[in-house]
Amino acid sequence: MTTPRKSVNTALFAVYVNVVLYALCFQLQRPIEPFLVERLVKGDHAQAYSRVQAWFSVVQTAGSFVVGFLLDRFGLRDAFVINFLAAAVSYAVLANATTIELLYISKIPTLCMHGFLCAQATVSKCTEGGKNTVAALGRLTACYTVGATLGPALGGYLGANVDHYFGAKLAVFGSLLSAAIAFVFVPPDLRPESGLAGSNPSEGSKAEAEAGKMSFLHRTRHILGSTYDLMMIKIGTGLANSMMGSTMPLVLKNSFDFREHELGLAQSAMTFLSSLCNAFFLGPLAAALGSLVAVIRLCLLGTIAAFSAQAALLSVGALTANAFILLRLVLHLFQFILSSNLTGESTGRVPAELKGTLLGMEHGLFSAVRVFSPTAAVSLLGSHGLMGLTAAGAGIYAAVAAAWSLLSAHGKAAAAGREADAPETAAAAKASKAE
Repeated sequence: MTTPRKSVNTALFAVYVNVVLYALCFQLQRPIEPFLVERLVKGDHAQAYSRVQAWFSVVQTAGSFVVGFLLDRFGLRDAFVINFLAAAVSYAVLANATTIELLYISKIPTLCMHGFLCAQATVSKCTEGGKNTVAALGRLTACYTVGATLGPALGGYLGANVDHYFGAKLAVFGSLLSAAIAFVFVPPDLRPESGLAGSNPSEGSKAEAEAGKMSFLHRTRHILGSTYDLMMIKIGTGLANSMMGSTMPLVLKNSFDFREHELGLAQSAMTFLSSLCNAFFLGPLAAALGSLVAVIRLCLLGTIAAFSAQAALLSVGALTANAFILLRLVLHLFQFILSSNLTGESTGRVPAELKGTLLGMEHGLFSAVRVFSPTAAVSLLGSHGLMGLTAAGAGIYAAVAAAWSLLSAHGKAAAAGREADAPETAAAAKASKAE
């Protein structure tokens, strides 16, 4: 059954609003968490902070696969409501986390806290794939970064001037509001009247019925067979991005003596500029480059160049706080451009009824990488400094670029072989038919 276009547009607007609220609530406590860990733990605060992040990633990894599967089985509205209620519970525990144990417990409800995953699934089901999906995902990321821009600045201010728990209390209210918005304005599922990717309703219903009978393992095999090359790039670059992102607050706090409000403002400035890029330049950039290959090449080489510039400044002792933040912004931009294009391509390679599972797998694999990457990054930062961390990030991106080049060459060779064999196969079949 199709959904009227007006209802689809209303649902999409509600999703965009909720993504802003979701990011705002999540980011309210991000600049405060290192200081909260320092307050609750005696000893090595940096390692304690990395362990909290690793635990959060363990929970998120399991939850991503679960929520992705539930999206395809039970629909968008139920997934959204469960997500925001889980977020409210997590923030309520965090608002009362007077021990490190309660801080760990506050991460458990995030098993079902995957608002951006649900939003991506919604957008992918309402667009026709290719550049349209990439542009829509760019707008979605822009909405997220609006909330992520306001959240750290507001959270840092509240942490410095009120207390370390007030932001979490506000996040409880914001999450409950989002749950109400989703329940009222998001239908159980979306299938626009115009159809998706050229499909008609009867074909969609048949495909949905068949997909509903698939086991999780069958879904996984089908998805990996279609998107393994894109998954490889996402996992590899996600490892480097996680290492750099998880240590950024520590670098600014320990190397450049940033306080709560300064750390919040720095994170807000980066996400604000990233938001502008995603809102206004991602779609035109994808159209100008023309192909996914060109986008991947630009992002991989651009990121390696940014890492190289950071290493050069470090080698001569000229890396200032402003230069570090500027280079982190460049890395952010390439990260968002690459991620949005890869997601747009991967969702276009699978049926609509498997998109939730696909996105759950992507988020789950990225969360799995973040289980160990913060601890590894903090250890590397402590033993080899920022130069060692920078070299590791550049090395990972270079390895991904090399692996992607090999996969691309193998794919072209296989395609050329199939084309060369096609005339012989056709001739053999014709001869067999004649006999």
